[in-house]
Amino acid sequence: PRRRPPDRWGMADARPMDVPSMESLTSIVSSALEARGVLAKIRAELRANVFAAIHEEEPPDASASPPALAAVRADSMGQVTLQLVHELLSSCGLDYTASVFLPEAGLDEAITPSRDSLARALGLSPPPK
Repeated sequence: PRRRPPDRWGMADARPMDVPSMESLTSIVSSALEARGVLAKIRAELRANVFAAIHEEEPPDASASPPALAAVRADSMGQVTLQLVHELLSSCGLDYTASVFLPEAGLDEAITPSRDSLARALGLSPPPK
């Protein structure tokens, strides 16, 4: 039998993986990445970037928000609640989710209150430092 000449990586007789092996490898890698939370983070980052790209072209219209959200934003404690949700997302490291939540909830990142301000607004003692 004739030997094949080396390919561009210098490997003679290198054969591509057969289809079942490639499918098996893909399944194993996907399962491992899912178990480590990597795929969920990639999906969240992708959603945040898609959302940002869409809203770069056309900023969200606050008047087009759902009636329930408009009612929450109209109430001072509702605004505190939205800010508290944002603080929870940020403190849990859900940065991509928080970045999508801000414009959807109609919050301005520049005026996001501190934890101390939120605690005072809720009638709680500020967290220990």
